[in-house]
Amino acid sequence: MRIKTLLVGLVLTSGLAVRAKASTKEQDDNQFREDVIACEEAVSHVNECCAGLAVQADACHYSHYYYEGDCGCEEGGSPESRRDDVWPVVTAAEGHRIAGVDCAAMQAKDADGTSQCTRLAAEFQKVNESHSSSVSSCHDY
Repeated sequence: MRIKTLLVGLVLTSGLAVRAKASTKEQDDNQFREDVIACEEAVSHVNECCAGLAVQADACHYSHYYYEGDCGCEEGGSPESRRDDVWPVVTAAEGHRIAGVDCAAMQAKDADGTSQCTRLAAEFQKVNESHSSSVSSCHDY
């Protein structure tokens, strides 16, 4: 009799587990990626060549966070998701290119009176993060 009770309990809990939707969570904060290192090398080189260049604190930071919540349709709930991404302001290829530019070439004025230092100052001040979140009805599925 006891085995039969355990078997019935197992079947019932298995059925509930199949109906439930699990939450998803992804998180990555790896600062040893090629794009992060190339960006940091570019920033270092530009700081050597361009006096007084301001670089925003997270210019070379990378992080990824994604969360998708349980729908909970049986209780009338709504699924939600949130995504936060931060990327280096320059790609790995662009970081390598910048790190290889001669300081004299970076400081040279163009016909319009600006230099690569001026353009790079603007590049390293860009906002490098994106956020998105959503809540939708279970009936959207």
